[in-house]
Amino acid sequence: MINGLSDHDGQIIHLSSIYYPNHEQPFSYIRKFDNTAVQKFTNLLSYKNWDDVFQGNNVNEIFNNFHNTYLRIFYTSFPIKKIYELPKTKPWLTNGIKTSCANKRNLYITYRNSKDPNFKHYYKKYCRILSSTITAVKKRYFNDKIINSTNTSKITWNIIKTVTNKRINTDTATSVNINNNLITNPITIADAFNTYFSSVAGNLLNNLPGILNTVNTDPLEYLKNNYSKPNDIIHLKTL
Repeated sequence: MINGLSDHDGQIIHLSSIYYPNHEQPFSYIRKFDNTAVQKFTNLLSYKNWDDVFQGNNVNEIFNNFHNTYLRIFYTSFPIKKIYELPKTKPWLTNGIKTSCANKRNLYITYRNSKDPNFKHYYKKYCRILSSTITAVKKRYFNDKIINSTNTSKITWNIIKTVTNKRINTDTATSVNINNNLITNPITIADAFNTYFSSVAGNLLNNLPGILNTVNTDPLEYLKNNYSKPNDIIHLKTL
């Protein structure tokens, strides 16, 4: 992209026919329910004028009016929220352990503000028991995975990656269209990019308009030939 600023021309590369695997993150919809939302819901219901419901004669119209009003207030008070499901990095984490961890956090708040030595002893004992339980559950989970696996080496490495929190990067190009040929070899793809970027500067210089296929043209002459009239967008002003 020639912008008229001498050697500050911009290079634009357009990559087409690059195929990526579709790894769309699963999501779900939930409604937000809390004390504030419930209070808002009850207030809106109490302030609503229900004349179209109580003064109606047709049962179907009465029900439809009530139903529409009720749903409108319900959707306003409890909005829908889109939540993306995170991958389970700790599949051994059971609901019981999650509950115990939540209890531990609540106990820590009391432990931090308490001066009772008996309670401090109880909290530390609770932490030791919870830590031992988590270790036993993890050990049993991984042992079962290895025993029930048909490929012990593969499942062992998967467990090591899980424990060390190493993720597999799948966001890579699997194929590229090069000269109308679909290439999947990563070495060939890398060589094609290297060849392009190592020769793109010379190719651009040789094909710029007004240079007459030479790289020794005076930059001022180049600007004069290509920008003989003021630009419609950029206006320079003197100070």
